Amino acid sequence: MANNVQTYKITMTGKERILATLHGQPVDRLCWSPLVDRYFIRSLPLLGFPALNVPDTCRLIKADVMERHCPVVDLKDDSSIKRHSRSTALGRVDIIETPVGTLTTEIIDHKATGRDHIHKFPVETLDDIKTFTYINEHSFFERNYQAYDEWSQRIGNDGIATAEGSATPLQVFLMDVCGLQKTIYLLMDYEKEMKECFQAIHNQSVQGFKLMAEGPADVIISYENTSSTVISPEYYQKYCAEFLDEYADICHSGDKIYLTHMCGKLSVFTQQLRNGRQDGIDSVCPPTTGDIWADEARLGWGNDKIIVGGIEPPKLAQMSVAETEKYVTNILDRMLIFKKFILSTGDATAFGTPIENLLTVAKVVKNYPWK
Repeated sequence: MANNVQTYKITMTGKERILATLHGQPVDRLCWSPLVDRYFIRSLPLLGFPALNVPDTCRLIKADVMERHCPVVDLKDDSSIKRHSRSTALGRVDIIETPVGTLTTEIIDHKATGRDHIHKFPVETLDDIKTFTYINEHSFFERNYQAYDEWSQRIGNDGIATAEGSATPLQVFLMDVCGLQKTIYLLMDYEKEMKECFQAIHNQSVQGFKLMAEGPADVIISYENTSSTVISPEYYQKYCAEFLDEYADICHSGDKIYLTHMCGKLSVFTQQLRNGRQDGIDSVCPPTTGDIWADEARLGWGNDKIIVGGIEPPKLAQMSVAETEKYVTNILDRMLIFKKFILSTGDATAFGTPIENLLTVAKVVKNYPWK
């Protein structure tokens, strides 16, 4: 059998195909399930299509639906925490008031693409660390299984809804709380207080993962965004690996698939990812945005790791149809083992990616010569 894949002759639904792939079971063909979110959807009218939801966009491009960030739990605060926002000319300011301090975040909103970015992070000083620690100690997760069921019903048999698990405390700081430079400085200057804050974030996350492990979602994804452009293997091992292993263990206790979204440059993390207890890596990205091809990831991480990814999003947005067909065929030809492999974009499908290119990927996948 080509590429060591046992295939069914009977046609599977998208949901059956994705779940069988994730569990390493026989499939009728390769899964094609790009990461589609509002970033790409906002560009549909510019491409001559109506603005659609995620499942209908995937149906348009003939992809198996793997919807992200679906609600399973909601984060709540106790009565001592007050949150509010106010609009600005460029976006908004988010404010969190607590008995021990107030944190503010300035956000710039790029309405045309549906993206925003943090202009001013909320944590900058030792007092801010203590305030953020208090916030995490006085907030908690609640079940929201009904909301998840509604999202899942919208997808039907065309795919699955995936739940969003918490990122590790370090990544929370890097992405949402502090930024790269200040996080490193605070770890150097106030290691004790930072570790206490990390533990508070982790304790809250554990509570959320336990609720998700009891919930209806088959797949839980932590959006780590790991990349050697941001952290070293040493930092990953010190501040991320143990937390991710604990999250994986909790998910496995509920028979859930646990993936970590790592869309950056990963080649230097080969040993850590091979040894990690997560079931697989989502949004594996080749050069030049990333630095590892799907076949290289399979060789480095082992045959039991799920790999979701393989296609560089900017490349897919820029190629012609003919170039897309050749590029995707080459990716598949290089794969020695298709087991536990979902062909996807290595992070969000880029704004303005031609529909013709996405349909070309679907065509290549459908007609790829399984033997």
